[in-house]
Amino acid sequence: MKTADHLIAFAVNIGNIGRASFRPVVMDDWLHELNRRLRGDSVRFVDYFAHTGNFVIDCREGCGDAGRRLSKLLQTPCVAISTDSLTKCIERVERLPYPPAEPEIRWTPGALLLVTGPANGESLESFHRAVFRRIDDAVVAA
Repeated sequence: MKTADHLIAFAVNIGNIGRASFRPVVMDDWLHELNRRLRGDSVRFVDYFAHTGNFVIDCREGCGDAGRRLSKLLQTPCVAISTDSLTKCIERVERLPYPPAEPEIRWTPGALLLVTGPANGESLESFHRAVFRRIDDAVVAA
């Protein structure tokens, strides 16, 4: 049997659970319950970052399989990425040049990850306060 690899999982709209409820979710309790429901599955939650929807998971399958399993469990779109791929993505975003300085604008680098559907092959359009550059089929630097 394949050993588990650490992956980083991003879940869409999970960050809303803390604010949307009159009784906020205690993340440790919630992950314990999710892992109980995943008992015997190839995916297991290891840790989380507050109520953001960002998780560290162990998975004996690939990233796509983990994303699909978590999407079904959490009932929201999820994407899983290896720590190595995420590190490379961050390094590539950090190496990109900043746009020209503008008054009252502080450029902050970030990345957009494809969560569902096929990648859009069309050119990206930048806006007044957002500059986009495609890194690969599943990642766009912003």
